[in-house]
Amino acid sequence: VGTPVDKYGNVDLNPLGEVSKMIASVLRRGDHVMLRSTVPLGVSRNFVAKIFQKFTNLKPGADFNISFTPERTAEGVAMEELRTLPQIVGGFSDSCTLRSADFWNGISSSAVQMNSLEAAEFVKLINNSFRDLSFAFANEISLACEKFNINAFDLIESANIGYKRNKIAMPSPGVGGYCLTKDPYLYGFSSKIKDPLSVLGRKKNLPIVLDWKWKGLLKMVWKKRKKVSQELTANEILELYRKSFRKGFSGRYRIPFRLDKDNPRKSFMPRLY
Repeated sequence: VGTPVDKYGNVDLNPLGEVSKMIASVLRRGDHVMLRSTVPLGVSRNFVAKIFQKFTNLKPGADFNISFTPERTAEGVAMEELRTLPQIVGGFSDSCTLRSADFWNGISSSAVQMNSLEAAEFVKLINNSFRDLSFAFANEISLACEKFNINAFDLIESANIGYKRNKIAMPSPGVGGYCLTKDPYLYGFSSKIKDPLSVLGRKKNLPIVLDWKWKGLLKMVWKKRKKVSQELTANEILELYRKSFRKGFSGRYRIPFRLDKDNPRKSFMPRLY
């Protein structure tokens, strides 16, 4: 169940609430509900579990089991990663946690047991927020390199050679997708920290507008616009390329990207040429 955010970063729990009511209508004593949606801290305990209790008069952790096991799979390889990625589990009670761990140990490589629902909720938020923040830093490096006429990709590639402590990501357009465009805001809300780094990183990644040239060269415009796409997949980039080719569009570019029409996923590997 999606947990979208508005333009101010506020989460909309209405879809999750509606589905929780539907589940409550068929929830029976001894059942086990495992939440996979990404949520702010406390939602499993203070929102979902309370809906179940309100509509069933059953007590969580006693009459029924509820746990949080965040979905962390990537699009296109979900089934593979369900088997290979460790599954995070945290329950309303120790019994709920153990039941979740037993379930996932039969499917995945392992189950990592957390001390609470909230700890399990937090894992997903820090995973995605850290990932988005690392991309924001890479894109900032690209901006700084442009001022000194330095090739950012060569710079980062050189910095990463043989240095295993902290591999720096490559600059890229399309820093988005459904999760990365919202989870940093959920982390910021949950952390109760003023000006959290996750939100600052998201603001750095958000104002990316793509322009393109018919030969497949993409221009990255790093200026805030009124209308900015929060996510841009490889297929969408390919569609922009096709449209621009048909129209014979030509424009300036700052950072060119080689587009692989046969395998759009490879379009995210930028190379200067």
